[in-house]
Amino acid sequence: MRPPNRRPLTDTEIDHLERALGERNVRQLGKALGKDGREALAQRVAQIIRDIMCVAVQPTPPDPRGQLRRVARQGRRWLRDLAEEPVGALVRTNTNFEQLKGDITRFCDQLDAIREWTGAGKKPGAPRQRLLMQVAIGELIGVAKLAGVPPSSPGRAIWPKKPLPRFYKFVLAALYVGKEIALSSSLTKRERQAVQSAFDVQNEEALVKQIEIVRGRVGDYVPSQSGHGLVERRRH
Repeated sequence: MRPPNRRPLTDTEIDHLERALGERNVRQLGKALGKDGREALAQRVAQIIRDIMCVAVQPTPPDPRGQLRRVARQGRRWLRDLAEEPVGALVRTNTNFEQLKGDITRFCDQLDAIREWTGAGKKPGAPRQRLLMQVAIGELIGVAKLAGVPPSSPGRAIWPKKPLPRFYKFVLAALYVGKEIALSSSLTKRERQAVQSAFDVQNEEALVKQIEIVRGRVGDYVPSQSGHGLVERRRH
C-alpha cells in the first residue's frame, strides 16, 4: 500500500486539537503515554489521519455483480439455443444434454446467489466513507479515553441546547484537521477527493449517529454528573 504524501500538522492545527480536548486532558494523555501531552496528542492524531489517508487513496474495487449477471444470462441463453429445433433433437439424442442442462442451470443459479449475497452488503451512499469515518472515530475514542474524556455525543433534544461534549468537539477538530491536510498535501485530484470525503461531516445528526455506532449502545452509558452527555457505565 503506497503511503500518501501527507504534510505534518501545523502548530495552529495542534493548538486547535488541544483546545478541543482541553489542556488538563492533554496533560493526562501525555502522562498516560509517558511523554509531553501536546506531543502525544499531535502524534496520535497524525497517525490516525495517515492511516485513514492510506486506505482512502486506494482505488475502489470493481463491482462484480454486473459480470455475474451477464455470465448467468449467457449460460441460460446458450441452453435455450441448444434446445431449439432442429438442433435440439440432435443434441438430446446424441449427447448427455439433460445432464449438462442440469449442471449449467445449477451453476447459473449459484452465480445469481453470489450476486445477491454480494449486493446485500452494499447500502445506499458511500460505504467506504462510512467505514473510514467509523475507524477514525474508534481511534479517537481510544485517544480520548487515555485523556480521561468519555465518548459523549450531543443530546437529540431540540431545546434547550446544551454545550457540546468535550469528546464531540475533539472529533470535530480532528476531522477538520484531516480535511485541511488533504487540501494542502501533494495528492492527485482523485486522492484528495477520496481523503476529504473520509473526513467530511454532513451534519450533526449524521456524525452523532456514526459516534453511536462505534461507541456502542446507549444502554452501556449513563448520564454524566454534569448533565452534559454520557459516561461509560461501570462494570461490577
